[in-house]
This record gives sequence, C-alpha cells and structure tokens, in this order.
Amino acid sequence: MKRKRLQKMIALAVCTAVITTMGGFSVAAEEVCEVAADEETVTDVPEEPETEDIFQEVGEDEEQLFQQIQEGNEETDVLFGDGTVIEEFSSGEATTDIQYGSLSKVYLDPAGGSDTNSGEASDQAVQTIDQALSLIEENGTIYLISSLTLNDKKDHRWSKVTIRPANTLADDESKPMIQILKGTGLALDEVNISNIKESGGSWLGKTLLEKTGEGVLTIGTGTTLVCDAKVKHAIYTNKESGANGTYATLRINGGSIQGADRTNYDEQTALVTVWYGTAEMSGGSITGNTAHYGGGIYLYKARFFMSGGQISGNKARHGGGIYGENGSTVTLSGGRIADNQAGDGGGVYLWGSVLQMDRTEPDGQPCVIENNIATVDTLNYVYGQGGGVYLGDGRALLGKGTIQENKAEPQIEYDEDGEVMSSTGGMGGGVYAFNGSIELTAARICNNQTFTGGGIFTQSTEVIDALKMTGGEITGNVAARMGAGICASLWYPNGYYDGSGQVIAHQNMDLEISGGKISGNMSGEGENVDENAITLDLVCYSDFDKNVKFPTLHLSGSPEIKGYVMLMDYSDPVCSPRVVVDDTFTPVNPVEMKGAYCEPGVVAVKWKDGLTPDASLFTVDKGFSSELKLDGQTLTWVERVRVTFYWTEKHGDRYYPRNKNLYIVPGNKLDPSEIPVQPELPGYTFKGWVDDDDHDWTPDMEITERIRLYENWALNAPSVTLTADRENSCFTLPVTMTARASHEISTAKLTYQWYKDGTLLDGLTEAECKVSEPGEYKVVVTVTSGSYTATKDAVLTLSKKDHEYTWKFDDKAHWQICNLDGETTESKGHTFGEWKVVKEAAVLVTGEKERTCTVCGYKETEVLAALPAPTPTPTVVPPTPTPVPAQAPVHLSRLTSKKTSITIKWNKIKGASGYKIYGSKCGKDYKLLKTVKGSTTKWTHKDLKANTYYKYYVAAYKTVNGKQTILSKTPAMHIPTTGGKFSKVTAVNVKKESITLKKGRKASVKASVVNSDGKVVKHVAVLRYMSSNKKVATVNSKGVITAQGKGKCTIYCYAQNGLRKSVKVTVK
Repeated sequence: MKRKRLQKMIALAVCTAVITTMGGFSVAAEEVCEVAADEETVTDVPEEPETEDIFQEVGEDEEQLFQQIQEGNEETDVLFGDGTVIEEFSSGEATTDIQYGSLSKVYLDPAGGSDTNSGEASDQAVQTIDQALSLIEENGTIYLISSLTLNDKKDHRWSKVTIRPANTLADDESKPMIQILKGTGLALDEVNISNIKESGGSWLGKTLLEKTGEGVLTIGTGTTLVCDAKVKHAIYTNKESGANGTYATLRINGGSIQGADRTNYDEQTALVTVWYGTAEMSGGSITGNTAHYGGGIYLYKARFFMSGGQISGNKARHGGGIYGENGSTVTLSGGRIADNQAGDGGGVYLWGSVLQMDRTEPDGQPCVIENNIATVDTLNYVYGQGGGVYLGDGRALLGKGTIQENKAEPQIEYDEDGEVMSSTGGMGGGVYAFNGSIELTAARICNNQTFTGGGIFTQSTEVIDALKMTGGEITGNVAARMGAGICASLWYPNGYYDGSGQVIAHQNMDLEISGGKISGNMSGEGENVDENAITLDLVCYSDFDKNVKFPTLHLSGSPEIKGYVMLMDYSDPVCSPRVVVDDTFTPVNPVEMKGAYCEPGVVAVKWKDGLTPDASLFTVDKGFSSELKLDGQTLTWVERVRVTFYWTEKHGDRYYPRNKNLYIVPGNKLDPSEIPVQPELPGYTFKGWVDDDDHDWTPDMEITERIRLYENWALNAPSVTLTADRENSCFTLPVTMTARASHEISTAKLTYQWYKDGTLLDGLTEAECKVSEPGEYKVVVTVTSGSYTATKDAVLTLSKKDHEYTWKFDDKAHWQICNLDGETTESKGHTFGEWKVVKEAAVLVTGEKERTCTVCGYKETEVLAALPAPTPTPTVVPPTPTPVPAQAPVHLSRLTSKKTSITIKWNKIKGASGYKIYGSKCGKDYKLLKTVKGSTTKWTHKDLKANTYYKYYVAAYKTVNGKQTILSKTPAMHIPTTGGKFSKVTAVNVKKESITLKKGRKASVKASVVNSDGKVVKHVAVLRYMSSNKKVATVNSKGVITAQGKGKCTIYCYAQNGLRKSVKVTVK
C-alpha cells in the first residue's frame, strides 16, 4: 500500500513542479506509522488498506455525519469506528484521592522494584506508581528506571508531581515511557513529564505517554509535557489491536505540551499523534514542535474536537498545526491555531478528511486560524498551498469561525528588469482545496495573502460541487496574481486528449454563491492593483477545443460581491468560463465582469430558462475594452473602441505625462463624467481637447473609431494698464506714456510694441514711450512662456490744448506758468497802483497801508508809525502769573473691583501738584471723594455695595501763586463691584496701532472690546476717543480721525471701565 500511495504522491508532485504561473495540489503523507506496543502488549496489527479503500471504508459514516451537520442536527451524537457513542468534551476527571509523602524524589522500577523498598535510591526503587505517589512529597520528582504500564482497569489521577527518566532507563524507540492500556484511565493535574534524565541527558523512546484502547487520558491545568528530539511524540494514542479493538480518548483541558525539531525521523512525529480514536482540546497549548506531518497534532482515521486552547509555533512539511488523513474529522468550535508554518497547510492540513468549523454554544469565541504560513520547498514536494487550511480530497463546512492573516508564499524568479519569469506555488492564502468541497455559511476569511487565490483557492480534477457560499464573508484578502477573493481552477492533469485523440471525460466544476459578502479583496502589484472578487480559470497543458470545461459560477439570492469577476477565457479556440443565474438574483450591488480576451459574441452570463434577464445586475468598468450586451437569455461580449486622453500633470516643480483609456461601443458618446478633469494651471486656460490632426473634439461627438485626444491650453493674456504723465498737453514738452504689464507666471517674458494712429512706431519696444504730438497711441504687450504666447493691447488718446496759464510772483516780479505742460513766461516787474491805508495808526498802536500790482494782483504792505502817547500816571502792575505749560492728558490706567471696593490707578502727570478723585454710584451726581498729592497715582474706594455700578474720573491740578489750575482730567469711567452677574471689559483691541495721514485726510480707528462672562450694562459708549493734540489730529465719537496739521499725536480709545488702547498718528 505504501508503495502505491507514494507513487501517486510523486506523480502529483511532478505535475505541480512544472506549474510556473500557477500550481495546485497536495500530496498525502509519505507513510503512516503502524501501531507500536511493547513486548507485554504485542498484538497483530491489521495491514493498512490502500488510501482509496480507507476513504471508502469510512465514507458512509462520514457522509452520515456531514449530512447531519448540513441538516442542522447539531445535537446528534457522533458514531465512530465500531459505532461507539462518544460525548464531546466530557470532563475526563479521575476520582482517585491523592495523599503525599515526605520524599523529594522517589525511584520507580515497575520491572524490578519492590514496594517494600524505601524508594529513596535507585537500588531501593519501588515497583508500583501508587507506592511511589504515597512516598513523594508535593511537587517532588519520580524517576523511572523502567517503563511504566497502567493496566488495572481503573481511573488514575496524578497531581503536583514531576516524572522523569532515571539515568538507567534503557533507550528504546519502540517503547513509551508511560503506557495506559485498555480500560484504564489517567488524569494529570499540575504534573510535569519530560524525557530529560536525572543527570541531564535525554532518554530515547517512542513517546512520553501512550494510551491504547478504551479509556481516557486527560491533560489538566498546570501540566507540562516536554520532550526533545530523542522522543518521537509527547502523546500517542491508538485503538486496541484486533478487528474489534476499542478506541482511546485524549482530553487536553489545559497545561502545555512542548516539542522540538523531529525532522530527523523519516515518519510522522507530531507532538500529539492520534490513531483511530478521539482527541478533545478545551484548553492548554501545543507548541514548539517540528515534524514532517503535523507539527502539533497528527490524526489518522481519528476525530479531533477543539473548543479552546492554542496550537501555535509548530512547523511541518504538511500541516504546521494539525495534519489529518484517511477519514479523520476535525471539528473546531473554539481555540486558536496560530503562528504555525508548513510547506502546505500552514495551520491545518487534511487529506481525505472532513473539517467542521462552527461555534454552536451561545457563549465563547469561535475558533481562529491566523498568522500561519505555507512556504514552497520543491525539494520536499511542498508548494506553499493553504496558508490557513489545506483540504485535499475532503470536505469543509465553514460555519462560525475566522481564518485570517495567513500567508501562502510562492517561489518567484525575476528577470533583470524585475519582471516575473516564473512562479511556483503560493495558492490559497486562507484556504486551499484540491478536489475538495467547501460550504461557507458563516466563517470570516479575511486579510490573507498569497500569489493566487487570496481568500480561497479551489482546484478540481473531478469534484463537481467545489464551493457553496450561503453566508459568511471573504474580505480584505490579497493575491499578487489573481483571484484575490476566490480563485477557482479546473485542471486537466492528463491533458485534453488521450493517446488515440479522444477527449478525456472530465467533470464540471461548480461554484454556488447565494449569500454572504465578498469585498475589499485586491489583486495585482505596485500601481496595478484592483479589487478582484472571483477568478474562474482553466489549467490544461495540451491543445483543446472549444468544448473544454471551465469552472461555472452559479448566482442567486442577495450576496454582496464587490470587485470584478474575472473570466480567464481563450481566443484560440474561442471558449470561456461563464456565470449562470439559477434563481432570483438581487445582489447588494451590480456584479462587475471582466475577461481576458472577451471575443465578440462569447457568452459571459446566462440566465436559467424561465428567468427574466436583467442586464443592470452586471456591469463592466468604463476603462475596460469590452462591453456586455443582452442577447436573449445571455449577456455576450461586445468590443469597444478605445479613446485615450493624454495630458500633463504637475507635482511640485515637475510635470509628468498622464493618460487615461476609455472604451465605448462604436456609435455612442462618451459619458462626460468619465472624461479627465483638468486641474487649474496658473497662467493658462483649458480650451478643450484636440485629436491627432489638431481638430477640436467635444463630448457630444459620436465615437466611431480609435481616437487619441490631447489637452489644449491657451496662455492667458497679460494684464496691461496704459497711463501718460499728461493726457492733455500743449506739447511744448514731450508726453511720457507708460505701459504697466504683468502675468500670473512670474518667469514669463513680456515684450512691447507701440503704434500711433494704427501705424507701427519702429524701434519703440520698451514699456515707456515719449511723444511730441497728439494722436491715438496703442501698445501691444506680448507674453511668452515656453512655446505659448498671448497678446493684449491698450489704447490712449492724447489731445492738444491751448495754454492754461496761472500767475506766479514774488516781491520783485511776476510771471505765468502753463498748467498743462509747465511752460514759464518771461519774468517782469510789478506795476503798482496807489497806496491805501487799511489800518489807521493810534496811540502807541501802529497802522498799515498797501498797494496792489495791477497785472498779477500781488499786494505790497508797509507799517504806519504809532501816535505818541501822553505822559501816564504811575500805577502798580500786579505780577503776571506764570503760564502753565501744556501737559499730556491724565489717564485711568486701571480700574479693578472687588466685592466692596474699587481701586483706581492713573498715570503720573509731570508738574502736577495733586489729583482730585470724583465719583458716585451710577445715576448719581459726582462728588469729590479724595484729593491726593502729586506723587500718588493710586486710591481705593472702600465700603461699597456688592454687585453695584460706580463711576469715577480723576483731575490733575497744579497750584500756581496759591491758585489751583486743572491741568487735565480723565474721561468718566464705569465699573461694577463683584459678587453678581455683571460683565466687565477685560481688553481693548485695535486693528492698527499706527496711522499716517496727509493733512485734511481722514481714517477710522477699528477697535473692539472683550467682555468677561456675565451681563453687559452700557452706561456710556462702548468705546470713547480722545486726541493728545487737536492741532495735529482730532477724533470724533465714532473714532474717525481728521488730520489737522503736520506733527505726531496719540489717539486714545477708552472702554467704559478705563481700559484703553493707543493709536499713534503721524500727519505729513
């Protein structure tokens, strides 16, 4: 049997090795370990039937099981092997009570010890495990001198003990360290078992634990099984020998099972190996093992139920986490299979077996298969297939559960330009199925990566029902080549024709999708990435005719399919996969279709007879070269013509060529929304599109043939302003005209040409032009940027007028100046009339007389002497008081309030003798509150009423000759005491803090206030204004400044509580 199956493997492997751009099948295990037992329990082992017969042998039971699951009979007990009913996930706990002794270590020799011995040394070894357990202290160590066999038909329970080989335990590859026979059970709770000897060396043997026949081996919480490469397994279970042998049950409820690299054995060396029986895992971990078949678990005609725990960090050629074959069943309702690696089946590898993934319990998390990797190794006939799951010749029911973040990595060869020359493997990032049948009802297959078939890759040579999807989702998967969501490939492994030229019969390959979600799956690399839901492909390495079979996609129900469906059709011969609508079909969105060749007339979609076709359910991308046309019950391909748009796009300081292809059925018009929209280009205006012959093209034109269209831009005209220093002139002096031109492109070149009355003025090509006669003058400004030019002209008419004179004079002479061109006449002396007295002289007061030039009106004046005064009577003249110099105004620099007081601060006035503070409640008359000395600039008004408005002003005075003179006083200011709801001004803001004006000009102060939270009460204007020098500038109540005379002053902007802001004013 081994020879025959190995020959089949090699044949399949050779076929796979030649696949360069896609591949796809599995091989079964190279050999299956036979039942092994020690001399005490040797029984005849039945010869293995061939693989095909084994699958047939268990096929009826498995078919019954699969049918029950499909019909929703989740509570049905599962019959296995001899028909024994096995309840899933029973506790498996033994009832033996444990009493600890006082020894830290005990030696146990089942073959030669005696329970009358002390057990303290190897020559005092006890014989039975019960005696050893009675002597050992809690967490002590038992050293085995010979292998231990439990065969007393009882359930044992060991707790808090370590079991290791003694230095004298003989190596034997065929023997276990501990064996549990039919009818006997063992439960381990916080037990440590390893093959590391007392002195530190390694014991060489078959397995740490072996369970044969009926009975339960339970791995409980805190238990650790550690074995290096000298031991083939940590746990090995098998059925009882004989035709009616009973089956063993393994329960892993917790603990840790740790392995090593066991690839030195040319056989299956999984950390946990289960033949025929049942393994249940609800907790714990299986990790760190490397083997050929099943890094974590190997199953042969066995059942594995996983509801919790973790299988992680294992490696194998086939099945990094789990390997099952020949009618095995893997049921995953919880737990995690992660971070494993294999050549095929990074997480799970099944051949001729069944995978059931579902969470039937209302509580708990479904199983997750994630972060596993399948990698090509052609020397060992593995091809990077099934990053998460590999399914060969089997079935998978994918209910509640997740298969995510797995990878199936190809082997790719590149040429010197980085282009792919050939590729091997890399298929099925999430799931790979070879002649397998998958039913997807609720599982999530997402974010997996590979070369072909990102979510699911299914390849068939003989299976009809390859995939049935009624629910679940396939999302976010990536395929560098094709089939990012699903890739289905029908394979002719032996070619299309036989040796006599007859067509080799081949089964159909059907995919049915009636529900679920397929979206966000991306195919391609670099810039050529697009959303690809499904790809239907054919693999045949020989000639074939148009009747060759393809995968068929059957659609019904309301699935969500986003991303295109790719039909890998052929043009020679003309043949294609197709989509068939079998029943009412109402997808969430129209299904996008694509093909490789899309030969005209080839059917892409067909509706079942009796259904009404709806072409709107299918769509083709506007950039695709073909269109679908409704023809009876089918959609057939129609060729489109290509319209290519070419343009230049700017990024940063560089320009890059761009193009876009649109495809349209001849005789139709392009959809304007599909035409590239040209972005704004500074300095240019987009005029539209032109063809190869520079003819204008517009979207309302019908497309009849292949056409190339190019962007058509025009350089914007420059902005031109034409002025003259004198538009009306006597032309005594030349008139200077100036053309001021500019353009959005700062680097563009501007040139000028002047014209007079339509005639070019040769040589006048500058921005300025001087002329000496009237006329209509025009300047034409040309802007140049690259190969683009644009012009704009400006016209100015100069008229000639008579002189317009104005008299000018001094005290000696007068003359005239022309107002138009500034011409000056000859200077002449004045011609005066008679003197006239304009002011009579009086006693001690001079008089005045004047005369006027009769030509220019100049007036000349002279002083008349004062009349003499009579002799005065002497009088006492009082001293003249010293005048008070002008002072800067006094300001309230700050008013601050508390609940019963207000503090007033003001600026110090130079020369002031003191300050008078006036105030009262708002609405009352002012009273003098306080007089302070000139050195004081702060005073606090106390004993006030809370939440009340008060008003104040401060007057600065100077005492001169005993008399007080007011120098300056502040505007009245209003502020409330605290403790209530009133708001107050916290800041005054001005937009400009300095203004420059010419005499007579006006400007407005743009000012605003910021209030604190609370009620705003307005006692005076929100802002008041004051000038520090009204001879320079005045300001009105609205903040309008009027320039009066040259100089500088300050405009003060007051808020009602005294806060202010200054604006510096300069009048020129």
